[in-house]
Amino acid sequence: MEIALLKFVHVLAFVFWLGTDLAVWYIGFYAVNRKLSAETRVTVIRILFALDMVPRICMTLMLALGIHLSYRIGYLLVPPWVIYTCYLVCLAWMALVLHLHYGEKAKLQRVLRQFDFGFRLALIGGLSTYAAVSLSGSTAVSADFIAWKLLIFATIIAGSLMVRMKLKPFGPAYANLRAGKPTQVDEDAIEHSIAVTRPWMLVIWVGLLLSAAIGLHLVP
Repeated sequence: MEIALLKFVHVLAFVFWLGTDLAVWYIGFYAVNRKLSAETRVTVIRILFALDMVPRICMTLMLALGIHLSYRIGYLLVPPWVIYTCYLVCLAWMALVLHLHYGEKAKLQRVLRQFDFGFRLALIGGLSTYAAVSLSGSTAVSADFIAWKLLIFATIIAGSLMVRMKLKPFGPAYANLRAGKPTQVDEDAIEHSIAVTRPWMLVIWVGLLLSAAIGLHLVP
């Protein structure tokens, strides 16, 4: 029963992540449509930001769910405290993501944003290293495909960081759009920022689909 429930929640997280990302992709075309009024585009972008929280939350949950499922099936030979710790870390990460979206104190937000960036870099390095060691040596991972899924997840996190970096010019330009006085430079910045994130969103989607294909084919 526990394994079935974990599989169900894991699949739900995948569906909500990928489905909402597709919605964000589609809405992005309206966000850069200069034929629409500034008020309409601001509303569209607010909807985009709200929907984008779903994949961000799903990302924080997927790692813990995947590790727990691997442990219960027998592909991850670790003591139970490792699973509990993983959930605590991922729930703390989710709280951080939510605070970065809803928090209002600018100075604190800057500090937390830098911490979140560093945490994701640490995850990328840690998961990639552990996956590589698991594929070439002996670790708690008893199946190679679990190591590959960890490596894919690290790639997905890297893709999310690239999206964040490419969107840096978007913030000031969006502020001017919201104020009702966007310049040509602002319009170009909004359009370019969204355009250059799309290849990295594709990287995330390919990673999700590949990970799902591996899981469906190899997990009993």
